Amino acid sequence: MEYLTAKYKNHFILTFIVIVLSEDTLLFGTNANPIFMKLRFVSYIIILLFFYNSTWRHINKQVIAPILLIFVSFLLVMLLNKDFRNGYILQLLSILLAMKIANTIQFRDFATCFTNIIYFFSIVSIGLFVLVSVLPSAINLLPTINNIGDVQYGTILLSNIMKIDGTLRNSSIFREPGVFGIYLILGLLHLFFIESTINLKKIFVLIVALLTTYSTTAFFAMLLIILSYVFQGKNIKTKNYIFIIMILCAVFILPLISESIFAKLNENNAEYRSTFSRIASFSIPISIFIDHPLGVGLSNFVVLYPSYSYNLYGIEFKPEGEATNTLINSLAIYGLFYGTIILFAIWKLSFQYQRSTTGLLFVFFIFIFLYSSQDLRYSLLFNVLIIYGLIMHETLKTKQKLIK
Repeated sequence: MEYLTAKYKNHFILTFIVIVLSEDTLLFGTNANPIFMKLRFVSYIIILLFFYNSTWRHINKQVIAPILLIFVSFLLVMLLNKDFRNGYILQLLSILLAMKIANTIQFRDFATCFTNIIYFFSIVSIGLFVLVSVLPSAINLLPTINNIGDVQYGTILLSNIMKIDGTLRNSSIFREPGVFGIYLILGLLHLFFIESTINLKKIFVLIVALLTTYSTTAFFAMLLIILSYVFQGKNIKTKNYIFIIMILCAVFILPLISESIFAKLNENNAEYRSTFSRIASFSIPISIFIDHPLGVGLSNFVVLYPSYSYNLYGIEFKPEGEATNTLINSLAIYGLFYGTIILFAIWKLSFQYQRSTTGLLFVFFIFIFLYSSQDLRYSLLFNVLIIYGLIMHETLKTKQKLIK
């Protein structure tokens, strides 16, 4: 029992690092103070070199060939485009660390740790959100963090909130509310389809936190998860409880936030450019990929994206902040081989959550939907999930044994 406790602590710490010491957070990802980003990369290297060294001797053989192909894809893109910049090294570093973490922690254990951590951050963020909603002046009393776009956030370290005029949105520790929404959706996937019993308290907290992000993508992804559970779940009593939670949210919470969630779908709204840029973020990199199937590289992507967007739509969208499609961006930048591996890994990862054809398609579509809303190529969590997809067969065997 002491061994299991120590093991869980180690897994919890590693999962905490995946979430917090990440490109996805405000503090270590988009902080205007470069010291924190350097600290993140130094920490990655230390973990790679000095912690869990035995992991390297037990790397799942299934992951070796895809990882080598990814490395070859990166090298080929760099040589063909004569493009040598730190971005390639940083992404490879994230992939290597993800490989080490995924081979250290079983997926079910990772899912449990992940959900508990996100549940904690959700509670804290809801508390801060309610405080600033009730007492708007309270945000001016908080310490401030500036991101690289010079946007100010009031912070209590365990949660941040944007200091801007307009709708108050919950971003927790993450660089923006939409990213927090993705983490919440992953937490809900774990709670509905990985955990052995449904925890309604955690589900309710994550749903409330999700609604306070005002993320349209997260809102629709949540509906897909609930639909999938309704079609696939066997516990009628739990279904009824879930239905009651959704009714309560629809009656008391949704009317307060629906205008902000759906306003981005109105082309007369100032935020419609954000929605349009997300739609365009599919077609623009697809066009780049069709013209350059082996990838254009990081530098050329930044140059080509505005010109392709102008040719297609008469608008120059910028890749920084408006090229939000992780999967299609990866195809355009790194080419067919890397893009194919990523899609294959996501499909295999979906088996962790559902086994029926309908359920698999639901979960796979949810992942595609999420990864189309934010560019997560440098995200440690994204890369960890990709590695879990590549080593899926082992965890499936373990899962089947547990069921028997």
